Amino acid sequence: MDIERASNIIKAFPNISKTIVDDTLYEKVLSYLTLVISTVDISKLNDICHIFQSIHKACLEIPDQDYRVTTLCIRFMGQVIYHGKDSLFQELQTGYPELLLLVTNGIRSSEGALRRACIECCQLYIHCSQGYQWLLNNKQATSFITFAILDQSNYVVAEACRLFSTLLTLHDRSLLHVMDPSSLIISILHPQCDEKQIISALDFCWEIVNIKAIEYMREKKLLHPVIQLLCSTNRIIRSRVLEILSVLFRWDTDPLQTLGLEDTASTVDTAYEKFVFISNTMITQAMKMDDLMTAVSLLDTSLILLSRSSSVQDKLPTGILFSLFDACFLDLVHDEYKNVKSLVKTTRSKNNLLQIILKSMDKLASIEPKIMVQDHHFTQIFNILSNSVFYSDARVLKSCLALLETSLYNHKQPELLTKSIRSLIDMMDESDCKSLVIILEAIDNLLSHDEIGTLLTECSVSGTLVEALNNKLFDTEWNIRDVVINFVGQLFKEPWSKTKIQFALNFDLPLRVFDRIHDNEAYVRASALQVLTSMIKCKEGWCYIQKDESMKLVASLPSLLHDDEAFVRRAALDCINCLVAYQSGQGIKIEYNESKDSLNPYVVQRLVNDQDCDVRIRACTLIEKLWIVYNQEKESRKRTPKKEMFFENIKAAELLVECARDINRVVRVEAFRVISSILLEKGPKEAATSKREFEDEFTSQFLNVLSGLDMTRLKESLSPEHLYEEAFDINADMMTQSIVPSDPDDDMNMLDCY
Repeated sequence: MDIERASNIIKAFPNISKTIVDDTLYEKVLSYLTLVISTVDISKLNDICHIFQSIHKACLEIPDQDYRVTTLCIRFMGQVIYHGKDSLFQELQTGYPELLLLVTNGIRSSEGALRRACIECCQLYIHCSQGYQWLLNNKQATSFITFAILDQSNYVVAEACRLFSTLLTLHDRSLLHVMDPSSLIISILHPQCDEKQIISALDFCWEIVNIKAIEYMREKKLLHPVIQLLCSTNRIIRSRVLEILSVLFRWDTDPLQTLGLEDTASTVDTAYEKFVFISNTMITQAMKMDDLMTAVSLLDTSLILLSRSSSVQDKLPTGILFSLFDACFLDLVHDEYKNVKSLVKTTRSKNNLLQIILKSMDKLASIEPKIMVQDHHFTQIFNILSNSVFYSDARVLKSCLALLETSLYNHKQPELLTKSIRSLIDMMDESDCKSLVIILEAIDNLLSHDEIGTLLTECSVSGTLVEALNNKLFDTEWNIRDVVINFVGQLFKEPWSKTKIQFALNFDLPLRVFDRIHDNEAYVRASALQVLTSMIKCKEGWCYIQKDESMKLVASLPSLLHDDEAFVRRAALDCINCLVAYQSGQGIKIEYNESKDSLNPYVVQRLVNDQDCDVRIRACTLIEKLWIVYNQEKESRKRTPKKEMFFENIKAAELLVECARDINRVVRVEAFRVISSILLEKGPKEAATSKREFEDEFTSQFLNVLSGLDMTRLKESLSPEHLYEEAFDINADMMTQSIVPSDPDDDMNMLDCY
């Protein structure tokens, strides 16, 4: 089927419409064809549709061909050679040399997409020996590709870099020797050169560093000019250099030699000390804020080397970082850093600097916990947390709380924890929604830690924290209420944390959340229902619900299935599904007559026909859960007087069949999963069970209805590409430049159907 469909598409290449507006359609066609040729016998496909003949006709025989069609064909041709290797390249080279010339000329096309396609094609060619040899002998192509690194299009530059990184992974280096761009790259990596070209050259360096081609870098001295670019006036260039250093520092055993800062071999420790010295020098000499930020970022990057050092005790740059802290907060600073004080005059500049200082301090605290042992070390943190000018900046707040969490994990001091929580409570009163999320995430992280979580639950300010949370549940802004409800829900999320659950239950946080199930805002109602769902899954949470009057809330869940907002109905149905799956539906009000206050056959029917496809998906899941409970209850029913079963009254089989024919693919996917699960579970057992199994008339009828579905045909309709794959079932022989079919009864047109 795939070969036939792919064959029809390839034959239709010459007839693709030139009026297609959506460029992504070409990408879809390429991705589909690439998938096919990677999974089938490409020689067989070539025998059927003569791939190169169709590409030749599409690219060279159609007048004024759309460059996008040519691009598609060239990229696909590269994939064909990549998967077909030398046998297909031989056919291409002998039978269709014009296509190889098209690739060569296309590298210097005026269209960036076409240039990229041709370089990508060459990159795929070099994976077969004949393609490699063809490119090696093609002086025009090799020279064009070398200079493509400086192309104006970022996509062309990225593809050229990818080609060179591929060459470095091959055993044969003859082509790399011919095309080697290292001299060109080194000549460009100078502050006086064109900034766009410098960025392209740095992209090449990053690609080489990323594949760890250490011998090539050192032999060609590729990275020797890089450090001087930290003084560039272009922010993107400085950022690229720091990215390259960040990757290099993670694996290089002698980064100083690689960067040309030492002629002899040196260690990681030496490299770290060198870069701390360089960054400190840059900090003290900085005349602009950009220079200062680059210097501090370099110091932060050098901590990667510190994490690899054999001994870190005497090498910590805490003095530099605390001096920078002082420059932000104190009037008197060390003479060496007076220039920093003059640069951080505005709130924005202080926040920019603080954010990266805090980030570096957090790294240091992770490497060496002892750096945060003195009270004055925390003074700067609490200065930030007590000043809205600083903590209102989400970047600063997040970095500050990350450092605070790391410090508390390391030292577990009750007094420090109490002071920290008080600061968080004070901030909660004045925080906007974004800041509140960050604060509550920090509290959640602290509660996740066994020792810290226990201390927090038992500390003197825990009651004040809970009161602050409860007050936020009555905030006039619905998104604030929603954030707090989600925080409580996180306390019951898997994997379960004993300390988080204990904190929530000890202070009755769920009760306050349950009051919000009838909130005026639909998003808040849905979030509150999600908390209830999480608690039902949790043993301690379910016990809490049973002991409290919350069971009345469980009984009222079916009424929420009639909410005007679809996401509330989804949340309510998720909750009911969870209750059925984990607690066999205990507490749900079940009736057989139509009612909005109970779960009854009419409600189930309504859910299956809901306008929202996600509700219909969940309705399928509900039927599956009810089926499981029905089977479990059948055994107990044999020992008790026979009573009417709810599942037998909802017409479950008919509803599942209806879902299997739903117009929405995702609903059909869930229906297929549920039906397959039921049939797979019962099918093998029926063959081995006793005659008594067949005496259950309802079960027999239920399974018979489901078995009547054509599961093979249903499965074929589930592919996520099904909708546009239908467009691939085309008859290439009937296609002309007109979209009007020659046969009025045949409306199977080409890719115009997009």
